[in-house]
Amino acid sequence: MARGGGGARKVRPEGQPVRCVVQLLTAGGKGGGGVRRDVSVASRHVSLIRPGATEAQSDDTYEVDDCFGSELGTAEVYKRVLHPLVRQATDGFNASLITVGCTGSGKSTLLHGRTGAEGTVRLTIKGVFEALHNKAAQVGVALSQHKASGGGGVAMEFAVDASFCEIYEERCRDLFAAAAAQGGKGGAAGAAAGSAGSFLDVEESADEGWHVAGLTFRSAPDAQSLQ
Repeated sequence: MARGGGGARKVRPEGQPVRCVVQLLTAGGKGGGGVRRDVSVASRHVSLIRPGATEAQSDDTYEVDDCFGSELGTAEVYKRVLHPLVRQATDGFNASLITVGCTGSGKSTLLHGRTGAEGTVRLTIKGVFEALHNKAAQVGVALSQHKASGGGGVAMEFAVDASFCEIYEERCRDLFAAAAAQGGKGGAAGAAAGSAGSFLDVEESADEGWHVAGLTFRSAPDAQSLQ
């Protein structure tokens, strides 16, 4: 692991377009208040304080791109972390979000939200369609101006295809297929539908590279169709 300023360990791989963002679970649990005495944060550095120690050692300090507590709402997390990825994706670049953490650290809450609040998954879906519509509108304005000066061109059109799978205990399941088998239940309801839907294989081919064989893709005309 590379070293950053002040001897801190760099979590981000060298030369890779990767951002490392840390969510700290506060002492009060998910969404609760409280102060962590085993962790300190300063200038995008996260330091782990070992039991019995009063301060962190350099080997226990990590340089990250952003850090926030579990009291931060999912809407703000989306703005700080995911909105830049949405813009990157709609500009034609690959983007992905990987959440990592032990059981009870808040991964599902971050993705799906608490009662009465949307999670980052739904906010991202809405953000993708909003960004695509805005881009189409911008192209339309530029096209009108171009045609007014004697030029040509065609309006921008876009299509969104989505897949939804679960990888758990080294097995992959198509959640769209599972939801259909359970009468159209989506999201967590479909995911909790038991053994509906057969397990799929992750394969590599010359044409598609690594992919999930037989995974269902659904055409999505708008954000509501993926809720």
